[in-house]
Amino acid sequence: AMLAYLLSSLIQSGFRAQRYRVLLQTDASIRDPLPFRPLFFVTLSRNMFVDMLPSRLGEASYLFLLKKVFGTRVATAISSLSLSFAFDLAALAAIIGIAALATLASGQPSSALILIASGLLLAVGTGFLLLFRCWEPSVKLLSRLSSKLHRFKLIREAIRVLSETGQSIRDAGTSRALLHCFLLSLGVRAFKYLALIVLLASILSAAFSPIAWSDIDNLLLALVAGEAAASLPIPTFMSFGSYEMGAAWTLS
Repeated sequence: AMLAYLLSSLIQSGFRAQRYRVLLQTDASIRDPLPFRPLFFVTLSRNMFVDMLPSRLGEASYLFLLKKVFGTRVATAISSLSLSFAFDLAALAAIIGIAALATLASGQPSSALILIASGLLLAVGTGFLLLFRCWEPSVKLLSRLSSKLHRFKLIREAIRVLSETGQSIRDAGTSRALLHCFLLSLGVRAFKYLALIVLLASILSAAFSPIAWSDIDNLLLALVAGEAAASLPIPTFMSFGSYEMGAAWTLS
């Protein structure tokens, strides 16, 4: 089970690295294809720091490493990170939606899955609307409102980076990368939860009664709840306590 968990984790990291690669390549300033191998190790490092630091503060390591390894613009890195998060939610909504449909087809509909899938779809729609329709107008409005502060270099640089990020997001939205990224995101989520379910099921089957396939939806909900709890602003190292709190509350 541990070997299956490690293999699935590496596969999902490979999908994640390829998704970053596709999004980064949409930037016109990156002319040569990014090599996959160093980007894969950047992704593994990002995964480690995200798990280690609370409230997803470890995401900043991705921005630093891209700049350090590839010389990527901060705006391009922020764009790929923002879109990756949006696609993660979209893939999660799709997986939860499929699980909800499966419960409907079995004649035992899960109201929790249906409710969460609906909420995720709303969040995904709002997120993509904010990224593709509201980012650049908001930056222009912010620039006008802070025009008197443009004499400060820090303010000017912040406005410039935000403006370039909006341009990078727009470039990604007009390319064919969106469908590719969604499919890669499905791979990320599928192998991530497959890894956790295999490991958790093996532990539970050794100490408790084995998990029935009819309970997989509840187990999936518990894993999602644990992940959501780990993203809360709770200052715990490696999210110890917060992840378990969310998952255990759902399981109970």
